[in-house]
Amino acid sequence: MLNSSLIFPYDMSDISILLHKNKFDCEIDYVLSLLSWGFCSKDAGYIFGVRTEKTVKDEKNFDSILEKVDTVILLNGTLCFDEVEFFLYAIKSIEKRKNLICLRKIDEKYIEILKCASKFYGVKFIYDWQHNMPCEISSNYKLISPKIPVIGIKGVAQNTGKFETLLSLKESFEKIGYSPLCISGKLYGEFFGINSYPMFMLDDKISVQNKILKLNYYINELCYSDNFDLILFEVPGGLYPVNDKVYENFSFQNFLVSNAISFDLSVINLLYENYDLNYFEWLKVNLKNKYSYNVFAYIISNNKINWDSIPTERKASYITIGSEYIKNWINTSEVPYNMCSVFDKEMFEKLAEELIAYLSDENSFDAI
Repeated sequence: MLNSSLIFPYDMSDISILLHKNKFDCEIDYVLSLLSWGFCSKDAGYIFGVRTEKTVKDEKNFDSILEKVDTVILLNGTLCFDEVEFFLYAIKSIEKRKNLICLRKIDEKYIEILKCASKFYGVKFIYDWQHNMPCEISSNYKLISPKIPVIGIKGVAQNTGKFETLLSLKESFEKIGYSPLCISGKLYGEFFGINSYPMFMLDDKISVQNKILKLNYYINELCYSDNFDLILFEVPGGLYPVNDKVYENFSFQNFLVSNAISFDLSVINLLYENYDLNYFEWLKVNLKNKYSYNVFAYIISNNKINWDSIPTERKASYITIGSEYIKNWINTSEVPYNMCSVFDKEMFEKLAEELIAYLSDENSFDAI
């Protein structure tokens, strides 16, 4: 029997945990959020026009619901949530003898306290999702191309739904009999039964050269660890700065990844806008010239940048667009490209079949 669990604090960036909950060893029975965030008393997918069959409750219910579950899953959303408050919810859960799964990176001092508390109360505390890697690799190491095709999942900017795209493509490939090696752009990919983006890529003490070499080693080590048919790699961050005020790290992680591995095909996630169709062709050519990316499909997310907020906030905030609206826009715009709405499972199943057909025709892939 699966353990009963609650997830908290929920925001719209955490919807994948509900749409792909069959990946976990525990049953997600309760979804809690902060009342001020505006998700409570509605289906958790309401804002996207997606049904999850889970109604969001507010944080005032935390103590009463805590008594009904075995496990607490603390989430890593995009909305601001104070780290001290996060720790207090974590320690309260352990004191009530609940297993604790932490998907958010927190300060080491809090981790040590939670480790000691979980040992004292005899419960599990799971927080480290990283694949073990050697501290150093040989100076003679040379870049190696994986033995199987690599499909990159990249976003023009952040918050474009790349993680949901990764999980949906994974399920679609598995449905037609293929086994993908998945590398998530998130640090807790193992929670979803896939591989995490390695922490050393974010370590300022490691040189750019060594990051590139170590990532290449990491990918090939995973590739040879099992009998996979292809690789799905979600690249963290965006491909471009949003504008001259919002930089989003100037796509630095994409620079590192693009030097560490060559992609056979790329799927590009975009924020929603009422695009001129010429933009997609420009993007395809630009990414080919800049990174040698072969763009195969575009995925439209439910987030749209609130451009009016950027001059004052100097960061991107978003307006949410319903899935049916996006699907209708795709169907009526007569886009001459492979294009999906990020939450449309049928579109992803068709896309997976088209990706396999293309790779097979290019003689880079042996069909099962």
